[in-house]
Amino acid sequence: MSDPAPHVPVYTNVANDKSTFNNVKGSQFVNHVTVDLEGIRSHVEESSRIVQDLKEKAKDRDTHSHLSVYRALSVHPALSSLQPPTDILGDLDWYQELNSSLPSFGGIFRSFKQNSHFKRASTLGEEGTRARIMLLLLWVVGHRLPLDKVRQLVSTAIDDGMSVLGSRAKGNGEPLLGLYQVQGVVEQLARMIKTRLPLGKESNPFYGHDFTADDEDKAMPRDELWVYDDSLGKGLPATMRYELDVKRNPVVLLRPLQDRVLVPQTKLSLLVIQWLTRNFGLGKKVFSPFEIDTQAFWNADPPSPDISTPGSEFDMDISDVAELQTIFDAFQDLPLEEWVHLRFCRSYRVHRWAHDIFVRTILFSAYCGRRSVPSSHEISQSISTAAFFRTRLLQDIVDEIQIHLMIGSMEIWANVGGENWEKPFRDMTKEDRGLMVIFSDVANEFFLYTTSLPTGPPAFMEVFSFLIDPALDCPGEPDIVDVIRYLEEGAVSSSENVEDGGSAFQIPILDPTTCGCSRCVRVHNQVVAEHMENFQMKYIAWMNDEKGRDGCNALADAWEQVIQAAEEWVEEHILEKVESPLDIFPYSPDRRLGIAIVHVLANMELKANAVLRGVDLLRFVTDLRYSHIHPDSFLGKKGLLDDEAELLGFVIPAEDDADRVVDSSSQMGDSDDELEVEQDRATLCVSGGWLYDLASSQRDDVDTVHIIPESRSLRIQILSTIYPAPRAVHMPRMAAVPPVTIPHSHTLLDAPDTPDPSLPMASVDHAPVISIELSDLAAHGFPAARAEERGSLASEAGNEIHRDGYSAQMSVIYQNRLFRTWWRPDVVVGQPCAHQAEYRRMTCCSMTSNQILLQVPPMNCCPTLPVNKDDYPAPGISLDSPNDYEARKQYDEYQKFATSILVEHDGPLEAGHMRIVRCSESGSEDSEGPADPLIILAASLRLRVYIVSTRECCLCACERMRVQSCSVGMAMVSSHRENRTVTKCGHCIFADERSDRIIKRYID
Repeated sequence: MSDPAPHVPVYTNVANDKSTFNNVKGSQFVNHVTVDLEGIRSHVEESSRIVQDLKEKAKDRDTHSHLSVYRALSVHPALSSLQPPTDILGDLDWYQELNSSLPSFGGIFRSFKQNSHFKRASTLGEEGTRARIMLLLLWVVGHRLPLDKVRQLVSTAIDDGMSVLGSRAKGNGEPLLGLYQVQGVVEQLARMIKTRLPLGKESNPFYGHDFTADDEDKAMPRDELWVYDDSLGKGLPATMRYELDVKRNPVVLLRPLQDRVLVPQTKLSLLVIQWLTRNFGLGKKVFSPFEIDTQAFWNADPPSPDISTPGSEFDMDISDVAELQTIFDAFQDLPLEEWVHLRFCRSYRVHRWAHDIFVRTILFSAYCGRRSVPSSHEISQSISTAAFFRTRLLQDIVDEIQIHLMIGSMEIWANVGGENWEKPFRDMTKEDRGLMVIFSDVANEFFLYTTSLPTGPPAFMEVFSFLIDPALDCPGEPDIVDVIRYLEEGAVSSSENVEDGGSAFQIPILDPTTCGCSRCVRVHNQVVAEHMENFQMKYIAWMNDEKGRDGCNALADAWEQVIQAAEEWVEEHILEKVESPLDIFPYSPDRRLGIAIVHVLANMELKANAVLRGVDLLRFVTDLRYSHIHPDSFLGKKGLLDDEAELLGFVIPAEDDADRVVDSSSQMGDSDDELEVEQDRATLCVSGGWLYDLASSQRDDVDTVHIIPESRSLRIQILSTIYPAPRAVHMPRMAAVPPVTIPHSHTLLDAPDTPDPSLPMASVDHAPVISIELSDLAAHGFPAARAEERGSLASEAGNEIHRDGYSAQMSVIYQNRLFRTWWRPDVVVGQPCAHQAEYRRMTCCSMTSNQILLQVPPMNCCPTLPVNKDDYPAPGISLDSPNDYEARKQYDEYQKFATSILVEHDGPLEAGHMRIVRCSESGSEDSEGPADPLIILAASLRLRVYIVSTRECCLCACERMRVQSCSVGMAMVSSHRENRTVTKCGHCIFADERSDRIIKRYID
């Protein structure tokens, strides 16, 4: 051993060196210490300026990167080849909005669906319009592609545009960014494209009747493609065919191809070609060699329109897989580790250590000495012991130790063991039955006769029988039945299983021989301890500890496959179900999304390959966004919610501004509907079906999650305690009042086309601001609508209405009128009908939204509210009991007074009467009036709302409203397309005159 290093005196800071501190007397020490407060203040101010300058520079770089990308996309060569829209394209709101020079609240990107990239580009004039069209084109082409292919598609499109800009900039010295300088924007756009297209279902290519995700990769039948026809003069030679699989080479669709014809090889490729040619006018569909146009961007061969593809062509293949029938069959035929995985890991939480033969042997030895199954503490000690020896001994020596332990322990058990197993297996807990995995190795040696293993006590034969045929001892036990059912039927089992078959990932086994720092095994066990609680924080802390792990990547290598699989699962199955104007999971080069995915999956105890819907989908997206932004946050285990039927969604508290989308358009000019996502604001993750922008063609759209940030058109106010983690938001569902009478049909009356003679309305410069207020205290009044359902509990002052979340109310002030609901709005959209001649014609009695909304008295004409709307009690402080009761009573009185005129006889919202209402998509362009205040008003009266399709006649809409118990039908009107033709009968004129008289009262 070398001599120790010579001692070198080191002078340390006085305050940190105890010996020096002790040698300095108090007065001397004080005399030697001075504090320069002015210097500290100056230093702090200078540091603050430096940090602020760095933030401003980073913001400027981000803005420059985004504008450079939009500019490059605006000059992409494909845009020059787009043809004027067809009739189908003309019906799509997005095309009308993108080509309008007017600011719009209408269309698919208004209000909540206002995508941040489209919003930024909207301020760039014609250049921005072209960029937005190109973004939508990329969205259609890339939506179903793997994320790496989407990145390739986006980066190639940007690079093509930058090449055009570069050729134009030659000689004028204009600085241009390179593709490598905009990688952050590329990643944002790629993730945006993987999210769900913000198009209505009747316009969305991936949610129509002609698309099924299971069929998208099925090969196109060759007999339906004319290019493969061998008849003379009908087909094409191979040199003139380009066989396109859009998932392999999507870039082909964005570049001209004059000398060959695109031939779709998969159903997805066919769908994309049809959508680009039909809705963008890009390329040309040709059905014979004589139709090929050498001037077209490209030519493509879709199936002939007169050929109907039989459904069987795309049916999923069913293969019969030979499966093992019993656990004993598996014990005989499978390797030991695979049998252990099948027998134990699918039903018990033992996977993190059960595949380590050394740990199993140590625990078996401990059992033989005490004849009791190990505790969790003993399991942890055994894991550490195994890791200790593995890092210091050769594997051959470790193998010998394992054999000697089994033989010696079996001898001890034979000497001290009893005739029978101590406790019937059926009386053991499920956890203890899972610990029987420690006998797997001795059972295997006993069965194979590979070692001179002692016979052991009679109790061993009971254990062996339980291992290979547990149903004999535990008939009907769920953990045993699950394994047997899996073998017999191939069913995925056990809702309680977390660690493998029951989760969307599999905990990896870390090979100790790959570790060079001797710490990875211990850290790995810590990471997966307690069912992987706080996995993300532990994993990131270890990976950031460069010094501690001495550059060793054994842990990262072991988890890489799991993390990558988790990312692919989210990319393929989750992103397409999310609509968001923000980056769902903000891109960060030093923060791996897969780590957060594994963390949330473990926390939620999700099954493998589960199809997430409803509450599970909402929870997963919410927790994943929150965990990715706050990797050091803690997510409590999720139990069942009190009222899942009343769940509106989840609220995420204020998020860090570093990960928020900063709208650079604010530097270039404001617009009324601008998405202004502010710092320290909350975000909602909700399902659809309760506002105009969130309307669904299904009553309960459980397959889509909407991420809704605060903006100028939406405010989220938490009135009680603000919790640091996501929290459930509840809103009771209403029992809708069904309509009995329907509007008069004008086809049976003398009702000519007539201009609207109703009272002109004042124009509105801004869209109404919707406010969603959240509270878990009865003192705030608005949960009072549920007092009758919840009895005395909801009537007690200060009581929490939902102990696992907030209750919600929605309100909006429009024209100085307050509209508020405690009931969750219920909104569905109509479906196209076959009566094209009646589209856009109001052939039944109707009113405008303004004619209804303005019949509500202004706030200054209504009873005084108990608490000013902008001055609620301090968070967490409830009112006294008498005041609390009076507050709820006054809220109810206000509601009844405000809506009394609407629900009286001949009122527009009289109970049992169906009403068609004309609404403006913008709420500010004309006299029709907005949609959302009407939806909130209808919900407060327990009326369900139906949005009439642009391709649906009034009579069909009324019939569907009757079937679905919808009392209010909204016919949307936009200035960007032809307005609906309005007909009026005597009933309409009477309703108009009544409305004018009531509204005039408040004007005068």
